[in-house]
Amino acid sequence: MRKWHRRIAPVFAVLLLLMAVTGLAIQTTELLDRVSSTTAAAAASRVPAPPSVRSPRTPGDKRRHGWDRWSHWLKRVHSGEAFGPAGVVVNILCGAALLFFAASGLSMYLSMALRRWRRRRRE
Repeated sequence: MRKWHRRIAPVFAVLLLLMAVTGLAIQTTELLDRVSSTTAAAAASRVPAPPSVRSPRTPGDKRRHGWDRWSHWLKRVHSGEAFGPAGVVVNILCGAALLFFAASGLSMYLSMALRRWRRRRRE
């Protein structure tokens, strides 16, 4: 198990790091977008805007504003869609690799702990 864990880890470490960074960035941009929308709405409620000025988010508006543009792009990179069908396949492999690393790491840890326990018991 250690051999496979050690061989596969360098290959998927970079991809899993990309997934982690983009996932964190998505959450951050969505949070910033909510904060900026709330701030804009609060400012708009205090000072009446002229009718010609549109609010940043209207129900029928399909355009992306502010942090939402970044969030949309990051979601495409995170899901692999930005890289086409091969990106989606790599994304699926990253999910499988993450499960493999978690299971093999737990298995290695338990076998190591069991060996330690047996050694202490013999002594």
